[in-house]
Amino acid sequence: MTGEHVLAPILRAGHIVLIDNLSAHHSKRVEQPITACGCELRFLPGYSPAFPPIEPAFARLKRGWRKAGARSVEELYEVVSASLSSITTADARSFFCQLWLPVRLASNQPLRETLERGGS
Repeated sequence: MTGEHVLAPILRAGHIVLIDNLSAHHSKRVEQPITACGCELRFLPGYSPAFPPIEPAFARLKRGWRKAGARSVEELYEVVSASLSSITTADARSFFCQLWLPVRLASNQPLRETLERGGS
């Protein structure tokens, strides 16, 4: 599926779509459905000091996904869902503390549970 099938139906005129600089994102196939909805497409800078805390989390999750070796969409959904609890609040705190950003999360609770409760 493409953004035209997934993203475009939920966009409204005036929305800003912020995406990374993956070379595949720099194409008319990506740009056209977004701008046709009256939205603006913006690209993240090549390196943004405001976003790196997510990178260690994604790296850990992706290692687990590869190791699981899901071979169907259903298996992939299960693996992705189960993997979210592998990032604890202590992990999240350490990701942010690497950048000296204060984070207040319940100690050692999975990040997913903390977020589902609305934080803290």
